Amino acid sequence: MTPNEYLDAAKQALNITSDYELAKRLEIPRSYVPSIRSGKRHVPVDTAFRLAITLNLDPALVVADLECQREAQGKRGDFWKGFLSRAALVAALVCTLASNFSVMPGNELARVGGKKRRFQYA
Repeated sequence: MTPNEYLDAAKQALNITSDYELAKRLEIPRSYVPSIRSGKRHVPVDTAFRLAITLNLDPALVVADLECQREAQGKRGDFWKGFLSRAALVAALVCTLASNFSVMPGNELARVGGKKRRFQYA
């Protein structure tokens, strides 16, 4: 998502319409939002975290996405692109593991790789 898309999504999530109100909610100076929208200012890391929390997204991924866009050229941009691709791989792995490993409520049995296993708690 672009910075403008993050800002618009946050406004929608907060059910507000003005950039002034968005700046208040994000606890940034009101001049920042128009500056971010016009590309004169990048999204500060603390603001990226607030946007991520507002949108119920992983803050590290939002920061990486915005930094990748800001540092599109050069080694720093390559670092953020690599971070995003590794994060996507980790997310896919977690989803795969979650689908193969499920604990049944009220029972200490779980399925691991299709086999039932009994857990022992310390």
